[in-house]
Amino acid sequence: MKTVLVVEDDEKSRRLLVDVLGARGYRVLPFERGEEALAAVTATAPDLAVLDIHLPGIDGVQTLLSLRAASFGARPALAVTASVMSGDLARLHAVGFDAVLQKPLRLRDFLDTVQRLLAPPAAPD
Repeated sequence: MKTVLVVEDDEKSRRLLVDVLGARGYRVLPFERGEEALAAVTATAPDLAVLDIHLPGIDGVQTLLSLRAASFGARPALAVTASVMSGDLARLHAVGFDAVLQKPLRLRDFLDTVQRLLAPPAAPD
């Protein structure tokens, strides 16, 4: 079973992500703040991080950078944000996000992206 770390400060959005991912068979570690996720990630090894960019305390970018410096390593990360401009996309990819989705999320796109990010790498030809 794959484990997905979800850091989202909006309770309704967080609950929706937990419910949708859980219904698809993922184990979900939900947190409201980046600091909480950082404290927990050393005890668990999530396969994917889903991070809201605009969080109270440390934002999603700093949370990802701190996760990467800790035990999370090069595992995939998905940014979710309400404000996506072309410069934002480049910046989010540059700091290490593998994908970016704009809020409000379309659940089909969200689930497709999660599945793609968690898929094993294709075997070389």
